[in-house]
Order: sequence, then C-alpha cells, then structure tokens
Amino acid sequence: MKLLLIVGIVVIAGLFFGYGLGNNDELTGNELIKVYLSNQVEFTYDVSRLIDWAYDNGYGLSFGEAWRSQETQEIYYEQGKTKTLNSKHKERLAVDFNLFIGDGYFKYTDNPEDYRPLGEYWESLRKGNKWGGRFGVKKEDYDKEVGWDTGHFERKGE
Repeated sequence: MKLLLIVGIVVIAGLFFGYGLGNNDELTGNELIKVYLSNQVEFTYDVSRLIDWAYDNGYGLSFGEAWRSQETQEIYYEQGKTKTLNSKHKERLAVDFNLFIGDGYFKYTDNPEDYRPLGEYWESLRKGNKWGGRFGVKKEDYDKEVGWDTGHFERKGE
C-alpha cells in the first residue's frame, strides 16, 4: 500500500507540474503517451521499491538528479561529468541517488562498493533495469569491479 501511494504521488506531481513525456519522433498521439507512461510509471514504481528496500536494509538515500534537458546533458558532457549525450535522464527513466549508511545515524558515503547491494537489488526488480555501477565493466567482471556511475539507476526504454 505504501508503494502504491508513493507511485501515485509521483505520477500526479509529474502531471500537475507539467513534466512532459519525452521526445520520440516515430510515435504520435495515444501511442506515444502509452509507451512513455508505461515506461515511466514502471520506472517510478521500481524506484519506490528501491527506496523502500534501502531503508529496510539500513541505508538512507537522497535524490541527486532525475530529469535533465538536452542542454544540461550537453553541458555535463563538455565538463566531463557524463560520458554520453544520450542519457536516460532525458527520458525520465533515470535517477541518481546519494547514499548514506550507519548504525543509529546516517553518514554519507561515496565508496562505490557500498552501492553494490542497491545496484544488484535494482537489477533484480525488472529485466530492463540497469545500475550505473555496471558502466565500463565487462559482464564477466561484475562481481569483481564497480563501474563509474554507482549512484545511477536507469530503466531501458522498450
């Protein structure tokens, strides 16, 4: 019930504040709305499950960034803050989290390995979910290495 409430609030807030559905020149009208809403609603639902799981397992999270414009993506690319111009953030299918851990109080951590349990849980939720801790790592090395964007969680569009 708590998860459904979170998803509902996020979806309603997105519609209220006028967040668009992204761009896709191949689809129009109802097809476009159906595809984007389906992907975005499923993504938002999985984000709520990740947040719930994190707190149930002794982690704290704060939001980094979710949606970003093409202009912002280009600036980040030029500054070396991202390695792509085609981010899932532009489609509202990615979110960055800051991670906090601790006993009795939360302390910020930027240790990439601390994100691993969250990343593995994220990928277990749905086939299309990908954790940024995989970026730049060969699949056969997933259990030994962590990639360059550990606070990033995305869903591949269908």
